Amino acid sequence: MMTTKKPKTAKDRAAELLATRDHSEAELRAKLSRYYEYSEVEDAIEYVQANNFMLPATELSDRVAATLGAKKKASAYINEYLKAKGLPPVAVSREEEIQKARELLDSKLAHGASLDYEEEKKFYRLLANRGFDEEIIEEVVRQVRQAHGPRAE
Repeated sequence: MMTTKKPKTAKDRAAELLATRDHSEAELRAKLSRYYEYSEVEDAIEYVQANNFMLPATELSDRVAATLGAKKKASAYINEYLKAKGLPPVAVSREEEIQKARELLDSKLAHGASLDYEEEKKFYRLLANRGFDEEIIEEVVRQVRQAHGPRAE
């Protein structure tokens, strides 16, 4: 005897998605809208909010920013990511940005190695790809150059 699966309600699917990982309201709304009518999506959003299944937007932003910050991503990258998820931006100090960039470069440069021109170019690209602005990149590369010796051109 073959049993047919009962289709999940939008509320069940929303709770399932939030059990897997935290989602912003915009993200959850987009995922549910693919399969459910507008009114069902609205009911599901109200349901998960009423039952505190969904984190407040600012708390979720802080969590996501902390996770991406631990991966040495720049605040510009983090805030762009948050914006795409429908979350509010977070503020990061210049000193924190410099520290993250410096730690990233220090981890990439071999102990006692000098910084040559090719390595410097790689570091510029690495930091730019992680969302650091040019001013931070210049400062951090200068610091690393001073710490690891002059570049050979």
